[in-house]
Amino acid sequence: MTTATTAAAESLYQGKTYVKEITDRNFDKLVHNSRYPVVVEFYAPWCGHCKSLAPIYKRAAQKARSYAKFYAVNCDEDINKSLCGKYGVKGFPTVKGFFVPKDGSLGNKTPVDYNGPREIPQLLEFSESRLRYSAVALKPESIDDLISQFDTKFEQNDSDAQKRSVAVLFTNKNKIPNMWKGISNGSYGKINLGVVSASKYESLAKDDLGLTEFPSIVVFKANTDGSYSKDNVSRFADEFSYDNIVAFMRTHFVGTKSADEPSNKSSENVKNSEEKKETSQEKKKQEKPKTRKEEL
Repeated sequence: MTTATTAAAESLYQGKTYVKEITDRNFDKLVHNSRYPVVVEFYAPWCGHCKSLAPIYKRAAQKARSYAKFYAVNCDEDINKSLCGKYGVKGFPTVKGFFVPKDGSLGNKTPVDYNGPREIPQLLEFSESRLRYSAVALKPESIDDLISQFDTKFEQNDSDAQKRSVAVLFTNKNKIPNMWKGISNGSYGKINLGVVSASKYESLAKDDLGLTEFPSIVVFKANTDGSYSKDNVSRFADEFSYDNIVAFMRTHFVGTKSADEPSNKSSENVKNSEEKKETSQEKKKQEKPKTRKEEL
């Protein structure tokens, strides 16, 4: 008989990994009350297919870390048996997605079965297939027009003193990048995120804001009277990485910390640990990893 202690020791996701082990105790908080797309693997540590999936699942979690959460539930743990039964787990591994519905409500996401190939590209496609976000595409004809859209395109706090800053990403991408979508979810209610096409509105970006390369991030800070101006801004000037961007954004948050707020702790040791575990054959199959700047 496998005890809970033994099962925990045999966990496939202990140590340095972007996959978080969760249990019946924190499942609702981390899955149903999260604004992120959440992928959950229900597994058993003795399962051969689960062991084969583990390195793939870890790499997918690493690649999606800026916009989705990858969790794992050990169904051999006594505390998780009722949870695995609740979600109809009859074989291992079972992978399900939990996505925010169209109305944006949280608390009771409908699980979606994943029946695709157990490969990184397909898992990533699944994780972003229903990615909802609060970042807004802006189409300003001038700097004044851009600022005027802050009050019409975004939700705001009632108090001018607590009015949210607006972080604007100027990018050459044709659509809102997944990383920016993810940051908007983790920063929901703390700061508003917008996106402007740098190629289409190049004059505004270069002449009015003095931007010389893209992507660039500019935060428009609210004045004491609740207004905005191009003279009260903060430009992101650090090396482009998810951790650095999150750290920069947090300096402009308003309100209290939420459970879904992204962490700005450095995770390079996790990344290096995961990459070392790849075989040379796996590396050949994968594309050259994108830098964070290329993702925006």
